[in-house]
Amino acid sequence: MTDFLSSQQHVTLMLLVTVLISIVVFLSKVLKLSNDPERVIIAEGEYLFIRRRYFERLLGLKGVKIKKSQVSKVLLAKFEIHTADECISIFSYEDNALDIWVSNGAAKKLVIMLKEQCPDAIVVKIET
Repeated sequence: MTDFLSSQQHVTLMLLVTVLISIVVFLSKVLKLSNDPERVIIAEGEYLFIRRRYFERLLGLKGVKIKKSQVSKVLLAKFEIHTADECISIFSYEDNALDIWVSNGAAKKLVIMLKEQCPDAIVVKIET
């Protein structure tokens, strides 16, 4: 029984896939598709859809659904170990939390957007 791909073809295919993924990631960073506030948080009626993961933003998936009235706190944190990234944590009254990692600069716009959508939420900023 012969293999579907030879070893040489397998390496070539893996290299091609790696290059294509790298191009997509690079273009999405250049075009700022992954950190655009409208791609991270979608407001629909009384709900927010939070796209926490990079691939959710890139592919336009719905993300996690949360009721606007259930958001109690928005925490913006910048960590020294992640110098280019910031974390936004969204807390609910039910003690659940959602973390969103975004590049520098996008976090402030997201916090403003969350404050507009959830005016009763407390906003806290932490720098470590």
